[in-house]
Amino acid sequence: MNGEGRCLKPVKCTCCVQKLDDSLRTELFEQYWLVSWERKRDFILSNTVVTETSRKTAGEKSRRKQSIQYFLPIISGKVKGFATPNGNVGRAPANKTPKDIMEQVIQFIKRFPTLPSHYCRKDSKLLYLEPGLSLSKMYTMYTEDTAINHKHVSKKIFDKIFHSLDLSFNNPRKDQCDTCVAYKQGSVDSVSFQEHIEMKDKARHFKALGKELAAENDTLKVVTMDMQQLLLCPKSFASAVYYKRKLSVHNFTLYDLKSKDVFCYLWHEGQGGLDSDEFASIIVDFLQSVPDNVESVIFWSDGCTYQNRNANLSSAIKYMFVNNLKPTLKEVHQKYFTRGHTQMEADSVHAAIETNSSKIEVYRPTEWETVIKTARRKNPYNVKTVDHQFWKKYPSLVTSIRPGKVVGDPTVTDICHLKYTKEGIFYTLSHGTPLRPLPLRPVRQPSMALKAKYKHSLPLTAAKIADLKSLCEIVIPACHRPFYNSLL
Repeated sequence: MNGEGRCLKPVKCTCCVQKLDDSLRTELFEQYWLVSWERKRDFILSNTVVTETSRKTAGEKSRRKQSIQYFLPIISGKVKGFATPNGNVGRAPANKTPKDIMEQVIQFIKRFPTLPSHYCRKDSKLLYLEPGLSLSKMYTMYTEDTAINHKHVSKKIFDKIFHSLDLSFNNPRKDQCDTCVAYKQGSVDSVSFQEHIEMKDKARHFKALGKELAAENDTLKVVTMDMQQLLLCPKSFASAVYYKRKLSVHNFTLYDLKSKDVFCYLWHEGQGGLDSDEFASIIVDFLQSVPDNVESVIFWSDGCTYQNRNANLSSAIKYMFVNNLKPTLKEVHQKYFTRGHTQMEADSVHAAIETNSSKIEVYRPTEWETVIKTARRKNPYNVKTVDHQFWKKYPSLVTSIRPGKVVGDPTVTDICHLKYTKEGIFYTLSHGTPLRPLPLRPVRQPSMALKAKYKHSLPLTAAKIADLKSLCEIVIPACHRPFYNSLL
């Protein structure tokens, strides 16, 4: 970019030597290669003239409609091949957006609260704005905000600045398979791709097989489970809401493939977090609630480690068997879909909830409970709203579920199937292959005491408290304000 290794070549044209001496040529050469590519482009544009073609050497069939004349800045009068300094060299084009205006746009966009991707936290740097917003809506709000005191940029420039900040609206599902996309682009070989497809097909086959067996056997229950994308309170169509941080509401869904019964566990951020202990508490609670005739439960889920594939969850299920919390239950299975192909029945529940809430406003988490229950008229969804007292901290009976010990050995994410019984924990790396005992690290005198995860409600951040107070004054109806005051 800075012209390293480049040198000024001698001039062979005697006419050019007379018009531009070596000192000016050297000065122009050095200044040109010191600036950025953008400044180089500005220099070239400011010293070119586009005119209509005066003579077509190819006759009437010539496709050339324009001629471009190039100039260089010199001290004397302007002649073809050169140009006198007119103040444009080194100056930004007249239509270039000033830096202060661009900074105003950036600060306006940053006023909108953002969320990390629910599905791609480790794979994407993008942050996502809440549902209901769009570039067109944001640009309209921007023009209204700057109409009185400031000039505003065009929609094209606004869009360009927005995307430069690593922001987006459409929170991508993990169903967008990285391996499949890479294969289409030629980054993955056919052998690896074929192995990936075979793993995906195996998972689908055994899920369908389990569903058929559950339909014929009342002692077997097959369930898919997944976490819904973040819900927000208040959910309002008022434009002022988009600028404020709102209360986060979480919904973890379990879908029974045989009965099509749906069980949703609902809580807000003041009553619980998103740690592995929360998901372990939910799954053990669900297992204890199944009918006594059920002897085996199979969970199908994605492989999200902090939710479904971790030592805390394994400890919780093992604790349940060790202490005989559900005597009639003989085995629990955790089976995982192939990464990138995690579509499941629980997704249809979340889609129904989103549709049911698309045209209504929600001001309290309890109203989300009503929205979820009424998302399906026949056989309504079951909702269990929990508070901070619901969560448990299970003893660490399992310190790691990694099958291997050294580099190159299988890791936690290689596990496709975990089986829990009173005899122990078993695993396999491929669906349909024999299970083997999971090598567990010894635990020195593990405490068997079951503890509460939280002693009191969780505090909100100061910034969120300030925004909720503001929303109480301008958006939230008076009848709902006592709930928010109890959080502040």
